[in-house]
Amino acid sequence: MIEINLLPEELRPRQVKFIIPPEIFLLIILSVFSLLVIIHLYLGARLLFKSLHYRSLNRQWVQLESQRKMADEWKQEHKVNSQHSEYVRGLISQRVTVSDKMQILSDALPKGIWFNRLSLKQKEFLLEGSVISLKKDQMSLLNLFLNFLNKDKRFSKDFVRLELGRMSMRTLGGYPVMDFVLEGGLK
Repeated sequence: MIEINLLPEELRPRQVKFIIPPEIFLLIILSVFSLLVIIHLYLGARLLFKSLHYRSLNRQWVQLESQRKMADEWKQEHKVNSQHSEYVRGLISQRVTVSDKMQILSDALPKGIWFNRLSLKQKEFLLEGSVISLKKDQMSLLNLFLNFLNKDKRFSKDFVRLELGRMSMRTLGGYPVMDFVLEGGLK
């Protein structure tokens, strides 16, 4: 193909000459290539070391399998023991301390009242007692005692119900004695 350019020389497009000499261009290409090879070797070596480390960790994992099984068994046993301890804590929180109840009963006891029998069976509380009064006000002494027990939160908190049961009168040495029964249901 023939090209005719009638433009003056200064307006004609100039051909760009290659500014970089071919030796330097070849040197740049070789240095870029060698840099890529070095990077490739570095990444290959790193991959090799990581795979060796991975194999080492896999061997350790296999060797520790028996210890892992023991640890899993311990966890299961600990979980069961933990459930047992929670159950025991629940039972302890629901317990009724008889010695505390006896101390409160003793503190609430006015002169002229005594206990004949105290029993706790399952969730039943039974207190048998007697009242004697020279002024013949056995009922007011008994009411004073019962009101004190009902108002005392430490005593009444463990009871669903606490009520006076059967009462009977008898004579002891010429004095009237009233026998009573106090019944209660424990929570």
